[in-house]
Amino acid sequence: MTGRRPEDELFSAAYEGDLESAEQDKFDQQLSEDSALRADYEAFVAMLSEADKAYAHVKAPDLMPGIRAKLKKRRGLLSGDRLGQLRGRGRIQPLLLALVVATVFLLLWLVFSMLSVVDEVNGLKEPPPGAQKTLSADSDR
Repeated sequence: MTGRRPEDELFSAAYEGDLESAEQDKFDQQLSEDSALRADYEAFVAMLSEADKAYAHVKAPDLMPGIRAKLKKRRGLLSGDRLGQLRGRGRIQPLLLALVVATVFLLLWLVFSMLSVVDEVNGLKEPPPGAQKTLSADSDR
């Protein structure tokens, strides 16, 4: 259990001005009719005011320099700077060569695979009837 009461949500919404017009009117009516609710809401508002005063001097840390440094580092890994580093070390050329060789082998394999499929298909076809007669006539001679 969090220890939060149902009216805490209503208090927060009313304090921040998040209530719809009808909800705000109903809340105002409840405050005027219920002195205990009004005292609780006034204590809630006072507590928030004290908290604002207590933390007014606290400056939020500036996170932007750290964020910028991390972004710059990540961009360097993905950008041309990284490719430039690889190229300078002589790593990019062997990688490109390996990629080209692999692509050539893949293309050759595909071409020869297609040729063998075409040969199989041609071997399964029966020759036209006229061609068969001609061949048999030639073989009779």
